[in-house]
Amino acid sequence: MLMTDRRSRLKILASGIILLTLTAGSAVAPQASPHANSPVAFLNVNVVPMDAERILENQTVIVRGEKIDLVGPSNASQVPSGALVIDGKGKYLMPGLADMHSHLPEPSDPPEYARSVLFLYIANGVTTVRSMRGFPNHLELREKIRRKELLGPTLVVAGPGLDGQSVKSPEDAKRQVREQKRAGYDLVKVLPGLTRAEYDAIVRTADELGIRLGGMCLKM
Repeated sequence: MLMTDRRSRLKILASGIILLTLTAGSAVAPQASPHANSPVAFLNVNVVPMDAERILENQTVIVRGEKIDLVGPSNASQVPSGALVIDGKGKYLMPGLADMHSHLPEPSDPPEYARSVLFLYIANGVTTVRSMRGFPNHLELREKIRRKELLGPTLVVAGPGLDGQSVKSPEDAKRQVREQKRAGYDLVKVLPGLTRAEYDAIVRTADELGIRLGGMCLKM
C-alpha cells in the first residue's frame, strides 16, 4: 500500500474515505497530519478503473469524505488547499477488493488475533468482507469499525447458520430468523438438511423482515 506514516495511514483507512488501494512503497510530501475532513490527493498514480482493460496513467485522484471527487491528468488537476498529499509516482491505484465468503475470528479467539486479521485485510487491499459464519462478536467488530475504534474493512455479517441440526421446525425457523434480524445481522445463512417446510418458513420470514439470505438452496 502507498500511504504516509502509520498514524496517518490508520486515520485515512479507518475513516473509510476511499475504496482504493495502492501497491507497496510510498513517497509522501512532508506535511502535518490532516483534519479528519480534509481532502486527500493521490498524485502521479496509474489508475486501474476496472471498467475496461485499461490503465489511466499519471493521474491525480482527489478524495473528499467517502467520495472520489476527481480523477484527472496530474498536469491538469489542481490539488485543494490543505489536502493530505500522497505522491504515488510509479504506483498503481485500484478499487478496493471484496471477500464475499469469509470466516472471521470466533469469540474464543484472542482479541489480538481479530485485530490482526482485520488489519491484514486492509493491508492487502480488501475493503469489504462478507462474513458467512456468524457469531455475536462479529457484530461487535462491525460496530467498532463503524465507530472508527478498530481498523478493518466494511463488514457484512451473516448470523449463525440455519441447517437441519439447528432448526427443529418451521416455527423454530421463523423464530431464529426474527432473532437474527433483531440482533442486527445483515443476512441469514441457509445450510443443508432443512425440510421444505423449514426452508420455506425461513424464506418467507426473511422476506417479511427485509433481511437477505445467503448460502445453500434447497434441493428439489
